[in-house]
Amino acid sequence: MDISILDNKFLEEAKNLKYKNLTIEILRKLLEDEIRLRIKKNKIRYHSLSELLEKIIEEYENRVINASKVIERLIELAQEIKKADKEARETGLSEEELAFYDAIASKKMIKQDEKIKELVKELVKIIRRDLTIDWTNNDIINARIRDNVRLLLLKNDFKPEETEEMTNLIYQQAFTIYKDYIPSPSFSTG
Repeated sequence: MDISILDNKFLEEAKNLKYKNLTIEILRKLLEDEIRLRIKKNKIRYHSLSELLEKIIEEYENRVINASKVIERLIELAQEIKKADKEARETGLSEEELAFYDAIASKKMIKQDEKIKELVKELVKIIRRDLTIDWTNNDIINARIRDNVRLLLLKNDFKPEETEEMTNLIYQQAFTIYKDYIPSPSFSTG
């Protein structure tokens, strides 16, 4: 049996397991792991699903909902993860581009989808250009990344008052994605 939380057959079998408490614990653990992996790549897209998981478990522990209802809601949450993954693939963006796309789209400051996609492709280029080993501890690199992001946003018609909030959001997303960044070795032929 495939125990991937996103496998429909597994979810169907989980619904019919005899020991509800064990089923809840298995589903909770698998969902936590799936969401934790995804948050490392895209905090904005998956953070709300993490909060929803916590809420479901809290309601169960406080006896607000019974075991059968918890199992039903955990399975619905697994379906939401699948849906979010499918929507992500449909954008045609890389994982890192999608993370910045979600940051910008979450604030809905740009309405045109294609314009956001062009912006995030440029954003990834300017951020990656300045990344070095241990970049998160280097104030000069941090300031340069923030300034380049701010400049790009202003060039793309963001209002100055929106730019600061968006720069912070994009920087947080960059930190999440690239905090353990190690540049590819470049070999020189000489």
